[in-house]
Amino acid sequence: MSGPDLQNRDPNGLHETSGDNPGLKSEFSDILGEPEHMHSIDCAWKTAYTCYTCGLAWAYKIVSLLCGVPMSLCWGCFYGCIGFKIIWVIVPAFRCYNMASYWLKQSSAPASKASWVHASKHAGYVFRRLSSRRSNPSNGGRSAACFPTGLEPRCAIQILKKG
Repeated sequence: MSGPDLQNRDPNGLHETSGDNPGLKSEFSDILGEPEHMHSIDCAWKTAYTCYTCGLAWAYKIVSLLCGVPMSLCWGCFYGCIGFKIIWVIVPAFRCYNMASYWLKQSSAPASKASWVHASKHAGYVFRRLSSRRSNPSNGGRSAACFPTGLEPRCAIQILKKG
């Protein structure tokens, strides 16, 4: 592994500004601005710009030196632990689960299929003789139209004999 790229320090564009990602906006013009009708004298604005950019640069460098190095060690340990957990715990556990479930599926599939076929066959025998019809008392109990006016239709289940 070669060292870090000292020119392009964000090769994956983690802090680019686009659409929903405002990124890290810390430029002078993003933070400070004067409206058109109120301007300070030019030397004050130039001095403010110089103080802001120098303060930002030095504060970031000092804080990143004091805190960034220990934080990078913490983040490296954190991601190392996550990698360890994935490689040595999660992947073997899923592999074990897949192997066990394969054999369970292979051994239970014939019994499961036989029981469902048997149950479906007998349910078909029971329900093939049932049908539902709407009866309307106003026309002598004969089958009525889909939604007759007046009273709500009464549904009756009649067992029909095959003829």
